Amino acid sequence: GRLRIVSPAPVLMGRSNALATSVYRVLMVICGAAAALLLSEVFVRLFVPVRAVGPIFSEYHPVYGQTLKKSFSARRVTSEFSVRFSTNARGFRGSELTEYGVRPILCIGDSFTMGYGVSDGEEFPALLRGLLAEKVGAASFPVVNAGVGAIGNGIWVKFLQREAGGLNPRLVVLQLCENDIRDNRREGLFSLSTQGILIENPPPPPPSERRIQRMLDAVPGLSYSYLISLVKQAWYRHVTLARSRPDADSPRPTIELSLQIWDEIIRICDEHDWPLLVMLVEFKDPQLGRARRLFEERGIPVLEAPSKGARPELYYRIDGHWNREGHRLIARQVSERIKVDFPGILDEARLETGR
Repeated sequence: GRLRIVSPAPVLMGRSNALATSVYRVLMVICGAAAALLLSEVFVRLFVPVRAVGPIFSEYHPVYGQTLKKSFSARRVTSEFSVRFSTNARGFRGSELTEYGVRPILCIGDSFTMGYGVSDGEEFPALLRGLLAEKVGAASFPVVNAGVGAIGNGIWVKFLQREAGGLNPRLVVLQLCENDIRDNRREGLFSLSTQGILIENPPPPPPSERRIQRMLDAVPGLSYSYLISLVKQAWYRHVTLARSRPDADSPRPTIELSLQIWDEIIRICDEHDWPLLVMLVEFKDPQLGRARRLFEERGIPVLEAPSKGARPELYYRIDGHWNREGHRLIARQVSERIKVDFPGILDEARLETGR
């Protein structure tokens, strides 16, 4: 009948050992996962081709669908190039607009105008700025590059209506690519009524990959992971493209919607007395003929960029965009067309600069 007092030390020690074992196991799992990710990253860098490494340049916009990120700078690495890409506070590639004391030339278009594949200052709007400055004998000539990659042309109707008035451009250079015909239908910023009237639509809500993009951007350096870039590449191929790919039973996109969008761009420029120069990239007949006919009937000068088939040395072989030499040639061609078709623009600039 003696009272036996049991010390709590063994019980506490047992619990402490169990907790330490659990913590050890969790740490081992975390270290193992980290090692696996590190080895996977090394393996992908050495043996797996990844098309593009680096942050995404664009972000969702409730009116335009998407725009370039503002005050943004990043490096993009591919198998064919490694470039620096930067934007100003307005989300345009190039210098801040406060540097412009006179009316600028406004360049609008897709990734060809934006300058995907070349570093800052090597895109044709930046080169055009230097060429025109030489022609008028000034230190600089204002050229705004508002180009955005992976878009159609509906954004430019909205942009010209909402923002271009603040720039009051002396000339608008509109670059079009034949894939805009498909993109105009895909993004749905505009549609045609049964009577063929252009109808403005709000952009669809941001897709799930935009939310994932924000999470990746929140972790410094994560966007430069080759493993993450490979996952994004697979997602784009199997999810994003599948979502935008038309059904087998759906009709092939026609040029009618694009013609109406382009006609609306012409109307807006005419209304504000903004001269317009159109550049066609990779157009083929019959779309080429119909596009040229629309603009020529409206008295709009048209510049056809050399195709990849005719001048492959101007394009990246795999990526398909203009390389540095391509942008140099396009800048020279646009400069010459301005001199021939819009001589008054250069005369005005000379007067404004006192030359």
